[in-house]
Amino acid sequence: MASENRQELSERDEAILKSVVQTYIATAEPVGSRTVARQSGIGLSPATIRNCMADLEDFGLLYQPHTSAGRVPSHQGMRYYVSYLLDKYEFSKHERIALENAILANASDFEEVLKRAVKVMASWSGNAAVVTPPHVDKHRLIHVDLVEVRPGTILVISVYDSGVVQNSFLQIDCSIPKRRLRALAETISACLQRMEPEQLKQELLDSLEEDRKFLETLLAKAICAETPDDAHKELIIDGRLNLLDYPEFSDIPRIRALFEAFEEKKILVTLLERCMEMDDTNIFIGKDALGRSAPESSVVITPYREKGIPVGSIGIVGPTRMDYAKAMALVEYVAHILSKDL
Repeated sequence: MASENRQELSERDEAILKSVVQTYIATAEPVGSRTVARQSGIGLSPATIRNCMADLEDFGLLYQPHTSAGRVPSHQGMRYYVSYLLDKYEFSKHERIALENAILANASDFEEVLKRAVKVMASWSGNAAVVTPPHVDKHRLIHVDLVEVRPGTILVISVYDSGVVQNSFLQIDCSIPKRRLRALAETISACLQRMEPEQLKQELLDSLEEDRKFLETLLAKAICAETPDDAHKELIIDGRLNLLDYPEFSDIPRIRALFEAFEEKKILVTLLERCMEMDDTNIFIGKDALGRSAPESSVVITPYREKGIPVGSIGIVGPTRMDYAKAMALVEYVAHILSKDL
């Protein structure tokens, strides 16, 4: 998890900071000392709390947007909160069962499971949700279908043992009869049962000389060309419109910058990849999340696993004042569900 070095705050200062953050998360409004005195239960007068809030401002953990307003947490204050003051959220047994049923019940393949997972996370969190499919380099190609969608264009359908299905289009300068395409696909799929894709080339080229040119193109551009760098093309996103409900994204340039990050995908994929390598739940806040162009956003990410090894990541994207405790619990439990289904 992204964290700040722990500053020398007293228990009283931490209690006040925690109260300010939690109130701000709930209301999106600056928090005054009277509100903290009334809601925190720490037994201090508004005047004492006001002095403590001034100290927290000096530490860079709070700031005052207007001279007559209360305080709001800075990004540094939010990082301190999620690193040291965040209470763990636990789903009830009923909620856990509801999550599993919504994601897994009658799903036809793992790709459908992933699409359901982001839809459920977006709905339950009120934010946007993202997931990367399992890395194809960590999964074995087991079946290929070839379909001519129009003269010179072949749809290549690649099926992996994880249940992931990837589609790609191949341009060729000739037309191949449907019966011949079907026979080629059956031959390739049969070979995949006993060898890795990189071993296919010589085997197929030796045995299918008449289709050599087509097979060379197919192997180079479709079957043997998958790399982890292509993952951003397969990033699954849901719930973007939920973000329009937050007042901090009512400003058009802010929401445009955030939607551009979703559209471009590279920043999100980089975060998801980093989390998979770190093998832990991570929270990125402000510019650490989607860069300086979307400074009011945060991302909560955790990996999901196959046989204990991280193979993909899921995340929730929202404002910096998102409910981090619930977001962490949600991504971690959904990751648990995905890991069980792999």
